[in-house]
Amino acid sequence: MSLRHFLLSFLVALTLTTACTSSDDIENNQQTVNPEPEPEPEPEPEPEVPEFKVVLNELCGNKAYIGNKFIELYNIGPDAADISNWTLRKYASDATDVEGEYNVCWRALKGMTIAAEGYLVLESDQTDPTKGFDAGLSAKKELKFELVNAEGKVVDRFVRGHDKTPFEENELPENKQASFSRVPNGSGEFAYATPTPGEANGEATGEIEHVAPEPEPEPEPEFTMVPEIHIFVEGGKTIESKDEYLNIDLSIKSGDQTLLSATGRMKGRGNATWNYEKKPYKIKFDEKQSPLGFPANKDWVLLAEYCDKSLMRSAYMFELARTVGLPYPQNYRHVQLFLNNEYVGLYLLTDQVEKKSNRVEIEDDGFLFENDNYCFMEPVQFQTTHRQYWYTFKYPDAEDGEIVKGDDNYNFISGFMNDFEAALYGDNFKDPETGYRKYIDVECFAKWFLVQELIANLEPNLYYVLPSRNAKLQIAPVWDAEWSMGLAYRPDENTGWLLPPQQPDRYQAIWSIWKYFGRLFEDDYFVEVVQAEWEKLKPLLPAFQSKMSQVADSIREKQYYNFSKWHILGQYISVGLIKFDTWEEERNYVEKFFADRVEWLDNYIYL
Repeated sequence: MSLRHFLLSFLVALTLTTACTSSDDIENNQQTVNPEPEPEPEPEPEPEVPEFKVVLNELCGNKAYIGNKFIELYNIGPDAADISNWTLRKYASDATDVEGEYNVCWRALKGMTIAAEGYLVLESDQTDPTKGFDAGLSAKKELKFELVNAEGKVVDRFVRGHDKTPFEENELPENKQASFSRVPNGSGEFAYATPTPGEANGEATGEIEHVAPEPEPEPEPEFTMVPEIHIFVEGGKTIESKDEYLNIDLSIKSGDQTLLSATGRMKGRGNATWNYEKKPYKIKFDEKQSPLGFPANKDWVLLAEYCDKSLMRSAYMFELARTVGLPYPQNYRHVQLFLNNEYVGLYLLTDQVEKKSNRVEIEDDGFLFENDNYCFMEPVQFQTTHRQYWYTFKYPDAEDGEIVKGDDNYNFISGFMNDFEAALYGDNFKDPETGYRKYIDVECFAKWFLVQELIANLEPNLYYVLPSRNAKLQIAPVWDAEWSMGLAYRPDENTGWLLPPQQPDRYQAIWSIWKYFGRLFEDDYFVEVVQAEWEKLKPLLPAFQSKMSQVADSIREKQYYNFSKWHILGQYISVGLIKFDTWEEERNYVEKFFADRVEWLDNYIYL
């Protein structure tokens, strides 16, 4: 046989053999082939944090200008600026000093933005925040405006005339239509320039009289020394009432230095806390004061922290609220209190919850109210129809007759809350237009949840704020951390407190179930907002915990005197389930509880 015939015969045989192979054999052969491994997907890039800086860029109150008076905001940054809930403060023309009274004359609506390198022009005497601000604007009088972000931080200001100095009106430069403009545009100092609303500022045409220098940023308080507050009650009397003020002389000292001397009045405060041996107090100064560098106000609170033997739980809550970006954060500082030359203990000085500048800043038609367990001790209260929750008023002030049952204010806010509850517990509660989102500031509720859930606060005061009748409901400020961070325990919101030898549950889910939050957490949208706020907060927690450690270090020596006065270490107090023989053990328990709670929550909110 020739080679050619041999090769042809071999190929025919091979073809027949392949054709006779069963499909099962083919499948088996295919299964033995190792496929190429699929390449791993590229990791998703981290979301970029928007970069922007918004400034007061131009103010024009000149009557000679042919257009309307205006204030111009300018976004210097390369990204769009979200200015939701930003505000504009205007001070009275005779009160441009730091302690002056001001009004919030503009509040940005939720979702308002300024494009990258874009302008927002606000005209004066406008009630619609999309058009302008509700205040006048003068070219000749003393003038002070402040631009404040959603966290309450002053991001820019314009001051003409300051520190109550006499202000002499000068003639405007030759260009009679001059405005107060940053020159160069967006970054320079204020000077007179031709008005250019919505456009870049031109060259300066003159200097402005009495322009205040840029204020230096306020330093963070140093927690290296615990100040002393010395109070002398008129006639050497004892504060024995929550209703009757007594006249006082007060001084604050740090070492040999007297930081403040003032007069005022003082009384007791609190509900259950007033019944403990160590009493909490309220101070009302005769004139506004700025104790320890806090923003000036008349009303201040001294918390006794009697049940909390770490003396740290309120500080944790106040600082965490500030860190997460809740509105209306409290100032606080540990102080040693002396009454009529007698040492009475280590206290926490903090703000009174009230509608005031640098406190709860809301419009005159706004509301500050509380879901109140002591509602029948207040002159005016209302109950919602769906959940039967009771509410009382901080503003309008019921004691001063600013709100009475059946008047317009009463009917509006009770109707608002009933409408909110009907939407929240209705069949279409997830609808973004007709459901609960129509009524509440969702991000604010998410931030409040994170604060209270992280410290496992079983009985905080639930304050609610409606900044104006056209705004959305906020849950803030935070208050009352007495039964938080594993000090006490009750399994749900309707069950009473458990007693020793029961122990707290440090991994208890609380505010994802209780009150309105139980329903909110049934909506994936709300859960996603909580998760987004948590991702913003997590990177800030190491610095937060470090600061809390510094605060605790600052009172390490002085706590000895507190517990020498009040012999409660190693004892159960009220419904507390935790007792240690030393303050150091109390402190360590709180720090460990918080660290464990952070780890737990990081898993829980993604379940």
